[in-house]
Amino acid sequence: MEEAIASSQLEGAATTRPAAKKILREKRKPKNTSERMIVNNYQTIRRLKELRDRPLSRELILDIHHEITKGTLESETDESAFRTTDDIVVGSKADPTQIYHYPPDAVKIPAMIDDLIAFANSDEEFIHPIVKAIIIHFLIGYIHPFNDGNGRTARALFYWFALKHHYDLLEYISISRIFVHAPAQYSRAYLLTESDSNDMTYFIDFNIRIISRALDDLKQYILHKKDEESASLWLVEQIPDLSFRQAEILRDFIRHPTRYYATSEIAGKYKVSLPTARADLILLEEKGKIRKYLDGKRQVFMLRGEGK
Repeated sequence: MEEAIASSQLEGAATTRPAAKKILREKRKPKNTSERMIVNNYQTIRRLKELRDRPLSRELILDIHHEITKGTLESETDESAFRTTDDIVVGSKADPTQIYHYPPDAVKIPAMIDDLIAFANSDEEFIHPIVKAIIIHFLIGYIHPFNDGNGRTARALFYWFALKHHYDLLEYISISRIFVHAPAQYSRAYLLTESDSNDMTYFIDFNIRIISRALDDLKQYILHKKDEESASLWLVEQIPDLSFRQAEILRDFIRHPTRYYATSEIAGKYKVSLPTARADLILLEEKGKIRKYLDGKRQVFMLRGEGK
């Protein structure tokens, strides 16, 4: 979720992390382009493990690009085809007059993509798979083979290649989440490489540092979840007939005492069926911990306050 949300935000999706997670957990139909970008990204990233046994090919690149951009581009044709015009530039989102990169001519794209594919599939000369994944990320951004969606596709291919080579831990980190907080540094890594005869050192070094930071974030997340687990176990001991999952759900309500939770969101977050989520919530209601409300026609739940 974090990678899907942050990668979309880098490309202009105007949705907050809490709101985006709520959409994904409830499996709600997107209402606008920003939400569609996030849902597409999430579905694509979840599918990468299914695709990792395939060699890189034009078909695979187009498949990933289509999946990640469907319903978000000006033209539906652009979702499944390389660009055929040269009117694409990469510039500052804040200042459109500031141009960072003029991509290669469209006529060169097929040959450049074929060279990229050969590089990705070759094992004649050893290059560390993570370094190779970073280079693939850079080259998609440099070639800019699509009218739009190049960044999202480049980052998805980075993850695809890492998972293909069994770096499964990367499934649990988000590089884009850190890019969102340092967009200027991300752009600078591209620019330094391009301005120095495409010396990849700058982009590789930057991305290795980002991966290292993301791994540190993962360690902190694991420690935080262990603390939460201890708190949930304490709730299990204090409240009779409460399962560990139900204690975790109750802790969500305690952490966010003014927030409403729909059954579908609880089902999505805890990966259980809607009937199971509903039964968990009803049990917590019966124990006097949460309270049921109607939000229009939808039933939602909220932490029961003192004396309520």
